[in-house]
Amino acid sequence: MPPDWWSSVWITVAPVSGGERAISRQILREQALPELRQWIDEARHGSQAWALSRHSISWQLVGQSLSLSHDHQPYQPVKLP
Repeated sequence: MPPDWWSSVWITVAPVSGGERAISRQILREQALPELRQWIDEARHGSQAWALSRHSISWQLVGQSLSLSHDHQPYQPVKLP
């Protein structure tokens, strides 16, 4: 694996139905992206052992509920603003 991949971050946003698009966009901007930025900042300053292994963070919106998963663990409910 090339060295520049060691510190890369891949962001994927899944398609959302038209009826959920507005609330999804709002939650993405107000909650998920700031949390992602904080997660990346913490990762950049974390231990070398943590940095050299693969990690993930993801949010899932189901209806009006948001859930969070770290490193492929089961999704846990998140308090919406």
